[in-house]
Amino acid sequence: MRNEICAVIIRDGIPLLFIMINPVYLHSPIVMMYASKEINIKNFPPENFPKTTERARLAHLDPSAVAKYFDVTIRYIINTIIGYNQKDGGIFGIIKNYYGVVEYQNWGTPHCYMLIWLRGALDLITLWKKLKNDNDFR
Repeated sequence: MRNEICAVIIRDGIPLLFIMINPVYLHSPIVMMYASKEINIKNFPPENFPKTTERARLAHLDPSAVAKYFDVTIRYIINTIIGYNQKDGGIFGIIKNYYGVVEYQNWGTPHCYMLIWLRGALDLITLWKKLKNDNDFR
């Protein structure tokens, strides 16, 4: 992965953002549905939602439910919030590229570290010169 990131930096310049995405699966009705827990969406008051211990039990009995939820969540974040391959970009502007790495915590839940390159960002040499010589920019 280090070699891949170095190659992307050579091609696209330095990334401008480093983010970590850690979706909380225990509070998600999506995980419960993936874990085959019947949830009536039309009658969904808090007292009908499984308690924390039951949600944890269901999630740990079906780790694929957590993996599916993580995959869906990350894909939607990349497509909507980050806005990769979207005409107007996302909350950070137009995205040139991204590189994400998934790791698992000690208790087995995934999280994602991501580098993001923004379109129109200054290259490292130009950025360094502007920071050094341009008081208004600095």
